[in-house]
Amino acid sequence: KELGRLGSVNLRADEDYEEEFARYRDYEEKYARLQEERKAVKEMIEEIETKKLKAFMEAFESINRSLGKVFSFLSPGGKARMLMENETDPFSGGINLVVKPRGKEVQYLEAMSGGEKTLAALSLIFAIQDYRPSPFYYFDEVDAHLDETNARRVGELIKERSKRAQFIVVTLREVLASFSDKLIGVSARGGVSRVFPVKNPLA
Repeated sequence: KELGRLGSVNLRADEDYEEEFARYRDYEEKYARLQEERKAVKEMIEEIETKKLKAFMEAFESINRSLGKVFSFLSPGGKARMLMENETDPFSGGINLVVKPRGKEVQYLEAMSGGEKTLAALSLIFAIQDYRPSPFYYFDEVDAHLDETNARRVGELIKERSKRAQFIVVTLREVLASFSDKLIGVSARGGVSRVFPVKNPLA
């Protein structure tokens, strides 16, 4: 009677159990492998982030040092530096260029005059050149907002750095052109441009 109430008996119960258990072990092993792979990927990402931060900080500090030196040459008595918006997590914020021209208060780039912006921008370009040089540079009327004294300093700096890189400079002013090794004039007439050599009177 008692056995009758139990109903039919699954004679494959042992086999079914073994199959299900085997599937369970297979899933368990796959899960363990996935966890190991996840851990390896996480460690790799952390390593990449660490290297990225190290490379960024090395570049930032090197360029910042050069920036101060170059700006103090172009603007004697002046100071310039870069500031991170978020020093704890540099990649979550931007970088501000802060400049203190001689005899003036500290200024951010947007508050500077045209000439001050030019000197600050050139200082940053030359500072980057110190860290990672390029074979040549092209400047188009960078002296447009500079007075003669500042244009002369820019010319001196370009002349000194032309020993290590080639500079192609477009200018309408004699003071900057006087520092060139080779002068080329360009004139336009009737919609046609003409190129001709020019003798540097100070060469």
